[in-house]
Amino acid sequence: MVAEVPTTSGALGVSTKASGVPEPETPLRAAARFIARLATGNLAADCCIFLCARTILARIIRTEPIMSDPLIIEPAITADACVIWLHGLGADRYDFLPVAEALQQRLTPTRFVLPQAPTRAVTINGGWAMPSWYDIVARSPARAID
Repeated sequence: MVAEVPTTSGALGVSTKASGVPEPETPLRAAARFIARLATGNLAADCCIFLCARTILARIIRTEPIMSDPLIIEPAITADACVIWLHGLGADRYDFLPVAEALQQRLTPTRFVLPQAPTRAVTINGGWAMPSWYDIVARSPARAID
């Protein structure tokens, strides 16, 4: 089963304080809810989820534009592991959907998360806008990354 995960509560991205006063939802709050949803209860899997998410979140919070919702393939039984599969430059979250679905047939208690990189200008590709996790500034052994 594939599900789109909302990143905000409500159409306007508004959460409510204990006082009942609405406040805009920040990317950090949305990310925290998303990470909590991925938790499996398995300490090793949850540590991996946290480490991957922390790296991705650092990029989301530091840069614009915002990532769109990931695809999440839920297992038929309770998840005890989670795979976060990042696509490559110019690809999108649907490119690896058939692979994730095929893997889930053998890894039945595993949740698969396929995030979508934001569309941004990529310097090394002449500034063309495409899905990219970060800007690639130059081609070199050190690979300049912004």
